[in-house]
Amino acid sequence: MTYQTKSKIFVRDDGEAGLQVFSPYTGLFYNVPAEDRTEVLEWLDGHRTTVSQCYLDSIGLLWKTTFAKVAEQSLIHVPTSISVSLDRLLVINWLITGKCTHKCPYCYAQDMRELDSCITTEADVNRMVSIILSYSPLAVVISGGEPLLHPFFCSIIEKLYGKTGIIVDTNGILLTEELVQFLKEKNVVVRISVDSLIDRNDRITRQICDRKRQPDNLSTVLKAVELCIIKELALVIHTVVTAANKNDLLSMGEKLYCVGVHVWKLMQLVDIKTNEAKRLTVSYQSSEHFSRLIKHSVNAMWQDRMRVIIQENNPRSLNATVLVSPDGRFLTQAVSGNKKIPLDPNYPNMPREEEIRKRLDLWEHRKRYMGE
Repeated sequence: MTYQTKSKIFVRDDGEAGLQVFSPYTGLFYNVPAEDRTEVLEWLDGHRTTVSQCYLDSIGLLWKTTFAKVAEQSLIHVPTSISVSLDRLLVINWLITGKCTHKCPYCYAQDMRELDSCITTEADVNRMVSIILSYSPLAVVISGGEPLLHPFFCSIIEKLYGKTGIIVDTNGILLTEELVQFLKEKNVVVRISVDSLIDRNDRITRQICDRKRQPDNLSTVLKAVELCIIKELALVIHTVVTAANKNDLLSMGEKLYCVGVHVWKLMQLVDIKTNEAKRLTVSYQSSEHFSRLIKHSVNAMWQDRMRVIIQENNPRSLNATVLVSPDGRFLTQAVSGNKKIPLDPNYPNMPREEEIRKRLDLWEHRKRYMGE
C-alpha cells in the first residue's frame, strides 16, 4: 500500500523487492533494499534524525540536503545482486484528455486526440481515481493531450492528493500564477516540455494548433518555467532529443542550470511511424555522442545544482508503461510503432493484475523510472 510519510515523501513496501520511494521534492524515484527499509522509514516518518549518507544524498535531496552538498549524483536502485522484479505498478500515466494546444509530430498520444473523456461529472472523477488507486501506484502522471485543458483538472489533483505521488506533464502554455500556487500546495511535480531554447528549432517540434492565439510559444513557456522556479514548485524540464535540437543541448543545459532548474530529463525519440517523426529521429551513433557530451558536462559543471536523466530509446521499454486513455481504458504501448494495446482485453477499464503481469514487462517498467 502506498502511503505518504511525515516528510511528504511517498513509499511502498514491496517485500523482497525493497522499499519503493517517490520524492515530490525532485520528482525522482528510488529503491531502498529490504535490509535498509526500517532505517529509511523511521527517518522519513521523523522517528530518527540520521540516516545513511547515501539516502541523505538521494532521497533527502532538496528536502534535507542540497545538490552542492551531495558528493555523487547516483540514484539508489535495487542492487544488481538482487534479481527480484516488482509485481506491482510503480507509475500509472493517466491521459485525462486527448485535446491539446499543440500538434507535436512525435506525440505518443496522437491516436488519443479524438477520444472523448470519460470524466464529465465529479462522480466520474471519484470513480476513476478509485480505480487507479486500487493498483497502489507510487505515483500517477496526469497527462494528455494537454491536461490543463480538462475542466476537472483541479478536482482530479484534489482527489489524488496525499494518496499517491502526483506528476503533471504540460507544455506550460496554460500555467498561471494561481495554478502554480495550487500545484505547490498539493505537492505536485510539474514536468514542462521544452525541446529547444532557439525559437526556430522549437517551432519544428512544438507546433501550435492555433498559431494566431499563441504566436510566441517559446516565450510563454519560458515565463512559465521562471514562474515555477520563483514559486519553488518542484519542476522537471522534459526534452525529446531530435535531429532538430541535438546540437542545441549543451547550450540549453547551461542555460537551464543558470536559471535554477534542478532536474532535466532527456528522452530519445520513440519509433513513431509518421514521415515527419522519422525525419526527426536521431541515429544511434548521434545519440551515443550527445549522451557522452551531456554526461561530461554534468560531471564537470552542473552536478552542484542540476541532475540530468537520459532515458534511452530501448524498444523493450515501450512495453513498460501503463497508460489510462481519456475514455478510461488501461493500455500499454506496443513494442513497435505507435499502437496501444489493452492490458486486459476482457476488462479494459479495470484490468486484472494477473493480466497486467502477462502483458507488461515489469522489469523494464522498474528500469524506466529507476534506471539500472
